[in-house]
Amino acid sequence: MLHKYIELIYNKLNDHLTSNFKKENILKITNNIELYDFINNKSNTKEKNLENSILLNICKIKLEEMALNNHYYEQVGNSYIQRKKPLSFNIYIYFHSTFYDENYMEGLTYLSSIISYFHTNSTFNNENTTEIIQNNMSEFSINIINDEADKLYDSLKIPYMPSFLTKIGLIPISSEDNHDITYAGVKNF
Repeated sequence: MLHKYIELIYNKLNDHLTSNFKKENILKITNNIELYDFINNKSNTKEKNLENSILLNICKIKLEEMALNNHYYEQVGNSYIQRKKPLSFNIYIYFHSTFYDENYMEGLTYLSSIISYFHTNSTFNNENTTEIIQNNMSEFSINIINDEADKLYDSLKIPYMPSFLTKIGLIPISSEDNHDITYAGVKNF
């Protein structure tokens, strides 16, 4: 279920950047290993062409503590059945700019545009996002949060890149969720 939320955010941001800047493939999804390899000039990241991009990087998936009391009772006939509520998660995503030298300011422009997009579009629900209904997803919000990016960069042993952190939540996952894995909805994944 988590992948559906990442796909939605990725596609919305990619459409936003493409329509505002008339340039495709600015946004790319990466993981910490690819990020580390890219910064350290490892050859296996060359195929993905991560330079001059904005990288979407999931840095943490965290269970919401208040979701731990997750039982309820459902009446069935004359008796009650104990059921489990979905677990709720927050996803923390970094957006990094990999624009260097003469392109450095261009990267800051794209980061600013993404920040502006999230400032305007901080809640995704049935009324403003048709994909929520189509993909049987729950309403969620995106918040830009203060972070200590230097800790991430220190742990990966890489130099700082312009970046910001977002928190996406609450993402419910239950035993009834469809766990089919398809990435057809993500362009350039």
